[in-house]
Amino acid sequence: MHPLTQTQDRKSAGIDESPRPASGLRIAIDLTAVRTLGTQLYCDNFVRALPADLDKSERVLLFLSPAGAKLRNAGLPGNFDIRVVAATQNLWARLCWEQTLLPLSLARWRADVLFAPFDIAPVACPCPVLVAIRNPGPALLKMGVRDGNRAGKFKALVHERMVNLSCRQGRLTMYPTKYAAGLLGDALDVPPERRAVVHHGLDVDYWRDTRDGTELLQRHSIQPGRYVFFASQHYRQKQTDVLIEGFGLWRRRRPGREDYKLILTGRTPDQDHWEKMQGVVDRMGLRDCVQFLGNVEKDLVRALYQSSAAFVMPSVMETFGFPYTEAMSVGRPLLCADTAIAREICGNAAVYFKAGDPRALAEGLETIVGNSQIGARLGAAAIERSRFFSWQKEARETLHLLRAVAGRMSPAAPANGTA
Repeated sequence: MHPLTQTQDRKSAGIDESPRPASGLRIAIDLTAVRTLGTQLYCDNFVRALPADLDKSERVLLFLSPAGAKLRNAGLPGNFDIRVVAATQNLWARLCWEQTLLPLSLARWRADVLFAPFDIAPVACPCPVLVAIRNPGPALLKMGVRDGNRAGKFKALVHERMVNLSCRQGRLTMYPTKYAAGLLGDALDVPPERRAVVHHGLDVDYWRDTRDGTELLQRHSIQPGRYVFFASQHYRQKQTDVLIEGFGLWRRRRPGREDYKLILTGRTPDQDHWEKMQGVVDRMGLRDCVQFLGNVEKDLVRALYQSSAAFVMPSVMETFGFPYTEAMSVGRPLLCADTAIAREICGNAAVYFKAGDPRALAEGLETIVGNSQIGARLGAAAIERSRFFSWQKEARETLHLLRAVAGRMSPAAPANGTA
């Protein structure tokens, strides 16, 4: 059930039910946490989609980091104001700014509501707050999963504490999946009636663009159709070590697979996990066929999706997982660890294997790689399912929540976040 679909839920969330005009709403959005590729992806697409459902009398104030400053040239309408906050390039400086100077700016601008899309909001805010919780950190800490170094552990503990305080401040907390709403909502002790689900969007036109990517692949000596692909950052919960071992087992099963490669994009923030992956590569004798490309240009990622023999997502912990939807949009055969989040996003558009089991992963690759009948079925199901995800839909549903949190009447109830 969506937290805003019944009167008692709205009242228990502290939302004013009395009729008020929707016009004149002043919405502030804190995008100063934008630094990584994933946060930039969200920032660019969400903001560009927002004007279509915004009333002309409503105003939006964007607080941007330097990484998001290109939105200044995005052709946004005149009811958008933009402020770039240089100090937010540093984590600790950003936290100080969010807790001290941001509330002052909101009061001066007379904001009716603040949208905090990246977990943290001012503890003392002069207006109602909608907080979006996306980072799995608090749940990972509860499970005992921590970065391997002292600085990473301290950062995670600070983040968890700030997210807890932000959830208390927010009238509603928004999550990108039902799975995340349950997992993180429980970890942060957020009452069920104060949780809302809005799925992330997807730029289907971009990912399905049919321009030839062969030249991009050739730069990295990658042969179309002869590789298994993984795209994400290599955190421990992504279980890329399981992927490498499972690929090695599959490659050994039959002759003729010697030219298949495993291609991984994304970086590895955890040095201990990096060393673990390298150990598996050496133990399995895969040094010549596993390529770590790091963070690469978006066009190359698209080419890698489109020309892969299969896309594999072994992760056991996601709050959404853009790679799921990106791979579905190009109709590639998907192989995913059998988790609640993978099934919520991918449904019948993937083959699933027992999470954490390299042999089960190898069996999954045996099922889908080179099997044209299964590949065609999965591809058709993937393309159909990807149509559910759009940035316009996400912007529209988020705007509904912002109007509700501010005490304004919504023009219509949004979808309930169910694929």
